[in-house]
Amino acid sequence: RRAEGDLYRNAFYGMDRKRVLFFDLELTGVYDHDEILSISIVDGTGEVIMDTLVKPVRNKKWKRTEKIHGITPEMVEDAPHLGDLIPELKRIFADADVLIAYGVSTDYSHIKYIYETAAEREELHGNPRCCANEFVRYIHEHRPDVVHASLVDAMETMGIAWDGIPHTSIADTIACQKVWDALFPHYYQGE
Repeated sequence: RRAEGDLYRNAFYGMDRKRVLFFDLELTGVYDHDEILSISIVDGTGEVIMDTLVKPVRNKKWKRTEKIHGITPEMVEDAPHLGDLIPELKRIFADADVLIAYGVSTDYSHIKYIYETAAEREELHGNPRCCANEFVRYIHEHRPDVVHASLVDAMETMGIAWDGIPHTSIADTIACQKVWDALFPHYYQGE
């Protein structure tokens, strides 16, 4: 299994760094009915494409997740609503060949609602890749001593330094990109 995984991770994928997007969301909670509080998107070059707070429509407090990401109701008071960001998000995602998140199922379950139709959601669904799944595969093959697979664990295991504060959407997005790059050293064109 290890040899097969190494071949997969060391393959030359020829992706354009500008068309590979990493993203992360911070939320009012962990369920589908919870709302987005921040969105960060970075491309494969490390350029920040979007980094914004989002004012929720229904939720006024989120004490449990506030303790994790530090976003307070006061911080989002003057932020745009998700609806205001939808045209720009659609434009950004339309230009991407691949969307990558750490734990993509949670982020995808919230970001898909920027699209009105099932066909649009299905098209978006074809693009996401999960960095967490790739890290889990890597540790099963190379580091069975690692028992947790959070992004913090991935950064520590791969020996990568954080840019920013963990559990903020921008720091987590940059961390996801760094972990992906460590796992897939030949993912981009010319590498």
